[in-house]
Amino acid sequence: MKVKVDMKRRGKLTPLTSVMLAILSLYCVAMGILFVYAVVMSFKDPALYIYPTIWPDEKIYLYNYPKVLNARPAFRAVGKVVNAPMSKIILNSVIYALGCGLVNTTVTCVSAYLCASYKYKYSKIVHTTVIVVMAIPIIGSQAAELSMLRFINLYNSWIGLLILKANFLGMYFLIFYEMFKSLPITYREAATLDGASDWRVMMSVYMPLASATFGTILLMNFITYWNDYQTPLLYAPSHPTLSRFLIEITRNSQDDFDSMPVQLTTTVILSIPTLLIFLIFQKKLMSNLTIGGIKG
Repeated sequence: MKVKVDMKRRGKLTPLTSVMLAILSLYCVAMGILFVYAVVMSFKDPALYIYPTIWPDEKIYLYNYPKVLNARPAFRAVGKVVNAPMSKIILNSVIYALGCGLVNTTVTCVSAYLCASYKYKYSKIVHTTVIVVMAIPIIGSQAAELSMLRFINLYNSWIGLLILKANFLGMYFLIFYEMFKSLPITYREAATLDGASDWRVMMSVYMPLASATFGTILLMNFITYWNDYQTPLLYAPSHPTLSRFLIEITRNSQDDFDSMPVQLTTTVILSIPTLLIFLIFQKKLMSNLTIGGIKG
């Protein structure tokens, strides 16, 4: 009876939740209007563009997208200027977002599993370190990271970026940690009695249970890295990504991209992968980042 009352109370809207829901709804509507505006503006002729309007022209201009996709913009690299075709820029974005997302998610998952499954004093030290590092601003480690990559001759390379992202410091470590901590130890005991090694227990028992959480965090990491322009700009300037390209054309005027319709066309192209990911995996992204061990 108590559970029913709690569930009934939980379904009611309090004044605080009503205000938060109203603010969130207004925010979503504003973001939707801005995206629709960007799509409409991307079909305007740059030569006829004078001032921003919310209505499309009578004649739809379709050449902004081929113009952006066939461009070869210039980027400042290490002591030189690099002209990269748009196909390479998009490929760099996929390599960075997918590669770094997969490396970071895997390292975080394995590290959290080891700390949650083995009760050593070092496990508590690692767990505490993650919480402490989360409070340190990111600017405090950038100089050391750049110096380290230059020292090992991996600056301005994909390998250096992958090594940089092979860390477990962040909120996702705590999510994996609490998930593995909540799983019953009986799984490990049963597998050990059957002769499974520690590696086999992790790969055959616990990792399949963590697959839903792993996939969700991987998708969220992909979206984060896809929209990240600062890291490739600082650590791999010779490998421009689509997000960096968008920042470059909005900050520095280039002849082919100095008009608002062309810049908004680039914005729409940049947002397509994240929009598709959300539409396809919205249930997974909106679900809880937890998984139960025993059901029924």
